[in-house]
Amino acid sequence: MRIHSPHPKFVLSFWATFIFLSLASCSDRTVKVPVSATYSSIQAVTLSQKCLQCHSSLSTYEGVLAIVVPGNPSSSELYRQINGGGMPQWSPSLSSEEIQAVYQWILEGAPND
Repeated sequence: MRIHSPHPKFVLSFWATFIFLSLASCSDRTVKVPVSATYSSIQAVTLSQKCLQCHSSLSTYEGVLAIVVPGNPSSSELYRQINGGGMPQWSPSLSSEEIQAVYQWILEGAPND
C-alpha cells in the first residue's frame, strides 16, 4: 500500500497561510500602552483601567505620588506592587510594556507632565 504525500508547494503554501492568519488574528488583541512615560498617559491607560476599581486614591497625581519615590522605582510601592507584588488582584496583570512605562516614569522623577 502506497501512502500519497502532499505536494511540497501545497505544504509550504498551507504553512505560510497558517502563520499569516495566526499573526493577523493576534493584532486585535494588543494592549494599548503609553507612547511615552508621562503621568497622564500612565493614568489614562494603566491606572484608570486596572487600579482605580480598588484604589480610588490613585485617581490624582498626589495620590499616586504618595506611593512613589521619584527617581527610584525599586523603592516605590507602586512599582513593587505591579512588578510581582500581586497587583492588580481583580484585573488582568499589567503587560510588560505597561510596567516598563511606569518604571521609566518613576525613574525620570515622576513628573506631573
